[in-house]
This record gives sequence, structure tokens and C-alpha cells, in this order.
Amino acid sequence: MNSLLDLFIKHPSVTIDSRNINEGQIFFAIKGDNFDGHDFISNAFELGASYCVASDLKYKDYPSVIIVEDTLKALQDLARAYRKTFDIPFFGITGSNGKTTTKELLARVMATRFKTHMTKGNFNNHLGVPLTILAMPNDTEFAIIEMGANHIGEIRELCEICLPTHGLITNIGLAHLEGFGSAEGVKIGKSELMDHLSNQGGVQFINLREESLRFLSKSTENQILFGNENNESLILHDDQDNLNLGFIYKDKLYETQLFGAHNFNNILSAFEVGKYFGCDISEMIEAIVQYQPTNNRSQRYQLGDLTILLDAYNANPTSVHHAIQNFGTLVAERKSVILGDMLELGEASSDFHRKVLADLASLSGLNKVILVGAAFYQLRYEFPKFNFYETTIDASRHLDWKDFNGDTLLIKGSRGLKLESLLP
Repeated sequence: MNSLLDLFIKHPSVTIDSRNINEGQIFFAIKGDNFDGHDFISNAFELGASYCVASDLKYKDYPSVIIVEDTLKALQDLARAYRKTFDIPFFGITGSNGKTTTKELLARVMATRFKTHMTKGNFNNHLGVPLTILAMPNDTEFAIIEMGANHIGEIRELCEICLPTHGLITNIGLAHLEGFGSAEGVKIGKSELMDHLSNQGGVQFINLREESLRFLSKSTENQILFGNENNESLILHDDQDNLNLGFIYKDKLYETQLFGAHNFNNILSAFEVGKYFGCDISEMIEAIVQYQPTNNRSQRYQLGDLTILLDAYNANPTSVHHAIQNFGTLVAERKSVILGDMLELGEASSDFHRKVLADLASLSGLNKVILVGAAFYQLRYEFPKFNFYETTIDASRHLDWKDFNGDTLLIKGSRGLKLESLLP
């Protein structure tokens, strides 16, 4: 791996996508479920790749092709080797909900003092984590690595690649049950980040406001516990008349561009980590206040007299429960809801979707309730007052946006539903 690391130092950019190659990049021919990167080696060179890393021996005599036993493992090993050239904080973030928003907030907070590098988009898996590391400029002072998982052992494997020195779990909820097997499986899987930090003498940040994390609290010198309200930290400003989430610091009220009280824990985590690393309080607060959510997460749109709260990147029983709970307390003249299926729930899927519908039925004053997806559709006869569509395309054909005039509308669903495509 030293020779591949030496090569990377000379050509410090890698890609696994032959369609978007920049001059001089190293192309890794990864084999996926539906593709084989080896089929695109010639194309990679034509587009300017300096070297290609391959496992197929038929390329062994090609100039500028490096043969390895496993290209994915070679990519991960290279990322680990490159990571070891840095003596800086590597901050790991995982959790069932809120990890991307927390990562984005933390990156803006840390950038007030450090040259910060973070996971782009949702590059948080066995491919995304090494690519994130290998995209780090050599003058990076603080790295933020988001780690996602849908089965036990995955976070442990990602930790072995990025070797985090600090980290936090946003929360532990009911997500990816199909892969984890049970709620206990989720707990074990997400806790692998803390296990790694504990074994390596790293620093764990634990938000005591999040009930699902309290079992991790041991009050050791390597744990930073926060979330017990005091004047030196942020306090949630619970204003049901205001869509924008607010917080108080030393008796002064600040308004963010996020909605939903569930986002307060994400803000608080970024603030406390920044404080630990010596960032200026006023600069951190300004960074948080100025943060504008993107990518279908906690976004707010105004279409005439229709207010849309779009949170259509992810959905699981925990996040949907909090969304409905928060939406129910919101003061608005008229409210409507469009919810999409929660995916990867395994055998318990029907029960979880039925519980969501029961929660919606308990809310008073809803103008319209639209349910999208096969799991909800199977329950349509049990809740005849609601409107069900089996697919997003079917819903798009039948929705009349005039019906929502004057409403505050919550749109939430799993990524696979692409509910943002419903927007007029």
C-alpha cells in the first residue's frame, strides 16, 4: 500500500465514476451489484485518468494499470493510509436521525476557527467514507466524517478506515430494522462508534437531552456530557406560533432557518463541540443562525399563501413520530400532511405504518392527509378518511394544489419515494 500511497501523493485525486474524470485522477475499477468498473477502464484513460486500479488480470500488462486483489479493499486501505498522515481531530458522526444536519451545522461552526473538511452529501458508507478521506486537502485542520449503517458491524468497519478521534451519536431510533434485525440491533450497531473511541482513548460527546443516548453516559474523563440546561449553553425556545426554530443563549433569543424542535439537538451538538474546541461563541451562533438547509431536509418553501415544510430525505418510525408530534403543536390556520412510506422496516413495516396513521388520526383540524407508497396503501380501508396513492407518480396525477391554498403543509417520506417531485 505504500507504493499506492506514494502514487496518490503525486496524483492526489481518486474517482470510481468513469463518467466524471478530471485530468490526472486515479480511477478505481469497483465491482458493484449492477456494474463492473473494469468495463470502463479504456474510457477512463481516454478522459484523462493517470492510473487505473484493477483486479482483473487481463489488464496486468496495460501501462498505468495497477493490479490488486480487491479494488474496494485497496480503496479503503489507501484511505486509511492517507488518513494516518494527518495528526488532526477526526470527528465521527452517526445516528438514526439528524446526522447529516448535525454534520452540516458542525462544519459551519468549526470553519469559524479551523480549515474544515466534511463528508459531502450522503457519502457515508463503505465507498463514501474512503472517498471523503481521499478528497481531503493536505492542509485540513479538522475532519468531519459522517457514517451511515444498516447492519451490525458496518460502523465498526468504517471506524477502522477513518480512525475517528472524537465523535457523537445523534440518537438511536427505529431505522433500518430490516438490516439491523431489531431495536436492540440498531443500538448495538450505532454504539460501535463509541466502542471504537473507548478502545482508542478518543473523546465521546453525549447529548443528555436525547433519552436514547443516556445509557452511554459514564462520566469518565473521555466523555463530554451536555444537554442539561444551563446559562452557559443553548436553551430551546419553544414558540408554537413561529415556524422557525429558535434558541436562547444568555437571555438573548436567536432564530434559525430550521423548523421543528427535533432540530434543536442537532444545533446543540454542533455548539457544544465547537465550544470544546475553543471556537468563538458569537461566531458559532452566527454560523448556526445563517445555516440554510438544503437537499430536501428541513426546508421551507412559500408558494403564494401555501407554506411547505419539506423533509423528504429520510423517514423512519422515530423521525416520523417526532415530525407529527411537532407539527401537531404548531399553530397555523390550516394544516395538511403528505407522508410517504418508511422503507427498510422488515416484517414490522405494516405495524409501524398503522401506528403512524393512528397518530395522524389523533390530530385535530387537518385539512388533508395524503399517504403515498405501497405500505400505506395496504392500510387504506382501515383509514377511509385519508387519501392513499400507491406510487408518487399516481399521487402527482391526482393532487390539486388549489386544495392546499392557505395551508401549512408537511411533506415527509423516505428517499425512495422522492416526494419532492410532487412540488408544483
